[in-house]
Amino acid sequence: MELFIENYDVITELEDAFDEEWASFEDSWGTRLAQELDDATRIEDTEIPNEYVAVSLPVGDEQRQWTFRQGKSDWSWVFPREWWTQLDERRPVSDATKPNARVGFVHRLDWHRDEAVRDQTLIVYLRNAPSGHDTFYDGFANRFAEAASEVRPAIADTNYTMTGNKSNVLRGEYDISVDAHESFFDAYIHTLAQAVTEAALTNPDLVEIIDRAYTETIEEDVSL
Repeated sequence: MELFIENYDVITELEDAFDEEWASFEDSWGTRLAQELDDATRIEDTEIPNEYVAVSLPVGDEQRQWTFRQGKSDWSWVFPREWWTQLDERRPVSDATKPNARVGFVHRLDWHRDEAVRDQTLIVYLRNAPSGHDTFYDGFANRFAEAASEVRPAIADTNYTMTGNKSNVLRGEYDISVDAHESFFDAYIHTLAQAVTEAALTNPDLVEIIDRAYTETIEEDVSL
């Protein structure tokens, strides 16, 4: 207690400085991820908010447009354009206006801040958003679970596991190697790039499973 009181000003200054850097990182992680990924090409897309980042990235032999949803304090999404759909208009979107079908990779900056900073562990989910449309939500979760015999081999060489959860259908845990980089945030971005690469960019088998479950759910289950 005495030690804390004696060093209160220093501790407060350190906490404030880190909080400021963390807030800046929330607004810039997508830009930094685009720079970290060797095959990423920034593109202009007037359909997404200015604070987000649109990039072209290869998945196997196919080029696809991805959105990095930076600027949010918690729900930081990484998703190909085809995995966010406005269901009543059948068009790609980048917002959460209902009814929608939203699937993508998520790292929750605020929710998992302690794990990232204290434990130096990055947690990434493949998330099926529950708030967009009930029928899509249940249908995608069921189809993905039914494809378990295909999913497990596709994630065998990654740090992802199937959860049995309808929302966060996959969970990945990666060590953030802070000592191998100039800063914590450099290490975080490097690790996030690894997580996205292993689950999607060099994993066309997993992406094809997600594509199929997503498309079949919209075409066969959703009625508006």
